[in-house]
Amino acid sequence: MDMITKSMAAHHKSILKREKLDETQSNGTVESTSSGEVFGDEAKGTKAVPLHVKFASIQIRDYSITLGDNPSCSYGPPISLDWEYDENEAISLDQYETMRPSRRKMYQMHILSRHRADLLRYVAGTTDDEMQVVMHEMQTIQKMRGKTKASLPFSKLEEAAESASRKWNRKFVGNDK
Repeated sequence: MDMITKSMAAHHKSILKREKLDETQSNGTVESTSSGEVFGDEAKGTKAVPLHVKFASIQIRDYSITLGDNPSCSYGPPISLDWEYDENEAISLDQYETMRPSRRKMYQMHILSRHRADLLRYVAGTTDDEMQVVMHEMQTIQKMRGKTKASLPFSKLEEAAESASRKWNRKFVGNDK
């Protein structure tokens, strides 16, 4: 173990991971793999066990959608991932990286409420009544959150009043023990 790793391991109570890049020449191309060495907590006297990790392939799962329960959805029914999924064939990580589309912006991931309702209705088989029940529950939770948010400025005052009441009772009412 080199001095830097020993120094870092001594300062971390959790597992320390060090990245190492191995480069080998094969058929005129350079292949690089990432491997990590994990060291135990030297302060506790645990043994250092090197672990090597190499990612060679990736397998993508296509999850079904279902009616969600997220009260942060501002309007319309929320969508969640279902437990059911289809597994696609595994492909090499390099192949995936070359053919994957560019990352989407946040605004591109937003699904309009009408489109969410149509997806739930026609893809997930959710009824309009089920969507209405969930949307009503969401509105109730949103109102409760609004009341909590509105009362936050008064929470310090309320805590001070409760503390003063406890102190008053201890000092003048006394304990009935």
